[in-house]
Amino acid sequence: MTAIDLAKGFAPTYVALDVSGAGVAVAAGTAALLGNYRPVFLRFQRGGKAVATGGGVLFALAPKAAAIGVLVWIVVALVTRYSSVASLAVTALMPVLVVLTGRPWEVVALTVVLALAIFVLHRENIRRLLNGTEPRLSFRRGGASSRAGPSSGRAA
Repeated sequence: MTAIDLAKGFAPTYVALDVSGAGVAVAAGTAALLGNYRPVFLRFQRGGKAVATGGGVLFALAPKAAAIGVLVWIVVALVTRYSSVASLAVTALMPVLVVLTGRPWEVVALTVVLALAIFVLHRENIRRLLNGTEPRLSFRRGGASSRAGPSSGRAA
């Protein structure tokens, strides 16, 4: 996760939640996610896979669920050494966490739609996992990760 992507999701969602409530915050978070997926600055061509920006949106809308998700991501990444597996595991779990932490229905609905979108956007990662060609994370001291970023699918 990059701090910039987290901030892109968190800032507009948090401000909207503070000013207007959950419905407007979900709309702001959705706009941030769409902007991450197809940025205007890249002429709507290539963007992110919504994991980090989605994390920022969820930290604003469901902070307890998002914090638990970060802990789950760390454990899964350490055990499997796959960023994509950790991201997909948290993605699958997040709608349940959002419900269990008592968030409004708008937040639950966004989380379900976001989870489906993240799985679709990770099709190539899933194929590489099934083929045994997905790059693993490296935790060597002083060494760079074998990944450009969470679930990016790009070599570093």
